[in-house]
Formats: sequence, structure tokens, C-alpha cells
Amino acid sequence: MHTVAQFGSVEAGFHYEHAISGTNSVVTQGRYRAYELFCLISGRLEYRTEGDSYQLGFGDIAVVRTDQVQTAQPVSKERSEWIVIHFLPRYLRGFESSAYNVLGFLRSTMAHGGLQVLQHNEHVAEFFGYLEQIEQYIVRPVAGTEVMIRTLFLQALVCLNRAAEQIGATPNSGSREGGGVQYDPTISEIIRFIESNPNGDLSLGRLESLFGLSRYHMCRLFKQNTGYTVHEYVTNIRVMQAVTLLNEGATALEAAYAAGFHDYSNFYKSFSRVTGFAPHRFSEATNGNGR
Repeated sequence: MHTVAQFGSVEAGFHYEHAISGTNSVVTQGRYRAYELFCLISGRLEYRTEGDSYQLGFGDIAVVRTDQVQTAQPVSKERSEWIVIHFLPRYLRGFESSAYNVLGFLRSTMAHGGLQVLQHNEHVAEFFGYLEQIEQYIVRPVAGTEVMIRTLFLQALVCLNRAAEQIGATPNSGSREGGGVQYDPTISEIIRFIESNPNGDLSLGRLESLFGLSRYHMCRLFKQNTGYTVHEYVTNIRVMQAVTLLNEGATALEAAYAAGFHDYSNFYKSFSRVTGFAPHRFSEATNGNGR
């Protein structure tokens, strides 16, 4: 493997690496206590996390939650070129805004089990443009390089939010067929209702009565469209709500009940499975040391 450019460290909250590998070799593997953006420049790869996989093509970006075991392997004889970024939310401290969540694209990553793929579009192309500018500062550092890299990365993340809004998060466990997710209209309504009412009554009986589908048909259609059971999807959305509350200073117990969990033991298990961290360790892990 040949490293083209490298900057920072996971421990510091931001690590950037641009690399090229030959054919028939594992491109990358490991587990990081940081979010990962794996950006494929050339080649075709099978990107795997714990139980999930997706074939990446030119311009695709895999967004992966913290503490996931991941590997990327070529599926063709082409050489592979990629950029991988690991970052922690604390790297963007000082840029938070109540009016705009720069990490909004991570919500769907968590809801989809920890892996989403943003396929190439104009916003992803703009994101790659910011990475080119970042790399210019890495290769030819000047006074203020670290500040410029941080602000360029912030702008790049805005592009990811726009990409996620336009094409949606592609669920894991599939092959690359192009285009974003297109749900059945009723399932889209159910998803919007779940995401708007994470701490409300989201039982199957309640959803059945609201949307006029039999329980069996609703569950089958939901699984067919999203790849998840209704219960799995609701749980992931509630965990994301708890993440937001913890980041706002709530205790683990407060976050659990405010997010719609009525049993702390169940919350603890669900939160740990989705985020990779115990609830009471989450803020420390994502705002403290990295790997």
C-alpha cells in the first residue's frame, strides 16, 4: 500500500489518509473509536462491518459508526485508491448550532445499524472537492494549516448532509444498483411518524390503527423496504434521540426515559449495541480520547 497523504490522529479527533493499494489485497481493516468516512476514488470494493456489507464503486462514501470492526477488499483486478477519515464530534467543538446540525447525516447511519452508503451525486462531488483542498494543505503546509483543514472539513460535512437529504441512506447488506432508497409510500409515512415521535407510543398495535395496515402486512412490508423489523428501527431511532440528549448534558437515566425507553436494562443493551459504548461512557468516549 502506498500512502499519498496523511494528517492528524484518531486520538486528536481527526485523522486523514489518502492511499493506493495493488490488486488482491485487503485495503483496510480495523476497529476505531471514531466515526469513519471511507471515500472510494477508484476501483471496486466490498466494504464490510459487523454483519453488514456493501459493494462500493467510484465516488461512493461509506459512513460508519464508532467501534465497528470493518474491512474493505477489492472485487475486481483494478488497483484501489481511497481516502479514509476518522473523526470525533469534539473535533468540531465550537461550530455547533441549534439551527443546524452539521452531523445530521450520522442520524441515519445509526438508524440503519451503523453503516450507510452515500452514492455519488453533485453534493458528494462537492465533498470530494473540499477533500482536495484539505490535501493541498497537508502536502504543502503553511501557517494556519490546522485551522484551514478544520474549516474545510466542516464545509465538507455540510455537503454530506445535503447528499443524505437528496438520496437518503442506502441500507446495508446489498449490492450497488445505483440510486437511493425508495420506500413504499405507506412505509415512508410510518418512518416519518417514528422519527417525529421517538418517545411516543410506537407499538405495532398503535401503528396498525394509525396507518390502516394489518400487523402482518405492515411488518412484512417494513422489513422488505428497510431491511429492519419495526422494533429494530424504533430502537435505533430512540438510541439516536438518547445520543442527542446525552450530548446536551442529560444523565443516562434521563436520556433513557426521555427517548422512550421504559426499562433501563433494555436501554443499556440497545444503546451499547448501536453505538458501541455504554450510555454512561458515551460522552467521555466521543469527547475524550479516540481509539
